[in-house]
Amino acid sequence: MVLPYFNANEIKADKWEPVKFLDMIQFDQIGNLTFYSNCFNESLRMQPPVYFSSSVMMMEDVTANGFSIQKGDSFSIDMYRLGTNPEEWLEPQRFLPERFDAKSKYFLTPSGKKRNPYSFSPFLGG
Repeated sequence: MVLPYFNANEIKADKWEPVKFLDMIQFDQIGNLTFYSNCFNESLRMQPPVYFSSSVMMMEDVTANGFSIQKGDSFSIDMYRLGTNPEEWLEPQRFLPERFDAKSKYFLTPSGKKRNPYSFSPFLGG
C-alpha cells in the first residue's frame, strides 16, 4: 500500500481535505505492515511490559546447563536482561527494528548464529 504524498506548497486551503489514514488500512492488510511489526517488537525488546516473571518454585531438583536448582528453590526471570543480552543481540542498547528482519545482519547473534527463541519473550512473565 502506498500512502499519498503531499507537497505543502501545492495544497490550497479551500481544496484541502484531511486524509483518514485509519480508513486506508483494512484488517486483511495488517500482515503487510512488516516494518510496523518490527518496530513494535523492538519496542517490546527494549522496554518489556513485564520486567520480571512471576516467581516459580521448583517441585523437583533440576540441572540445566550445569546449573542446579533444588526442589523448593524459587526464582524469577529478568525479561529486560533477556532482551539486552550482548551474547544474543548486536548493539543491544540501540533501537534497531531490522533485528526482526531475517535479511538483516542484526537478525543473528554477534557470533553469527540463530538467536535463542527465549531471548525475545516479552510476555513470558505475564
